[in-house]
Formats: sequence, structure tokens, C-alpha cells
Amino acid sequence: MAIFQSLKDEDVKWQAPSMIPDEILYRCGDLDWVSLLRIWRPVEYASLLVEKTGLKARVAEFERSLHQHRSRNSMTKLKVSRAKNEELKRKVEELEAALQN
Repeated sequence: MAIFQSLKDEDVKWQAPSMIPDEILYRCGDLDWVSLLRIWRPVEYASLLVEKTGLKARVAEFERSLHQHRSRNSMTKLKVSRAKNEELKRKVEELEAALQN
């Protein structure tokens, strides 16, 4: 970013007011004119890396949340199943008692 802060008018070659940004040329010292867009690409890439890191963190958070909800769902199903088993066991005991009488 220091490059842009020290940018002088003579370092930029403006061909026409209606130019496309990738046609704006920048001279760095004795080097040839370089497209300003080529200089910006690493900056854009760096911001994409930051965004990617943030997205990875959010995905990890959502995966943890999904795992927790699945675990709770499994526990709920297990409790319901256990309750049904207890109810069926009680009915079988009632039927056995009725048959013995």
C-alpha cells in the first residue's frame, strides 16, 4: 500500500478518461509501464484469503452446531424409544399377570 501513498502524477499514464481500469499503467522506478490492475491483484487475493479464513471458521462453527443438534436429536430418540420399551414391558407384565389368573 506504500506504493499508492507515494504515487505521483507522472507515475500514472492516463490515455483517456473513458479508459478501463486495467488499461491504467503504472511505472515503478526504471521498470516498464505495468498495468495498475496487475498491482492490485495481490491485494485482492490477500483480501480473499482473509475472507476464506473467515468462511472456514464459520463452516467449522456450523459443523459443531450440527453435531450438537444431531447428538441432541439422537438422545431424544433414545429417550422416546426407552419410554416405549418401558411401556411395552409394563403391558407384557399386565398380560402375563392376566393370563396367570
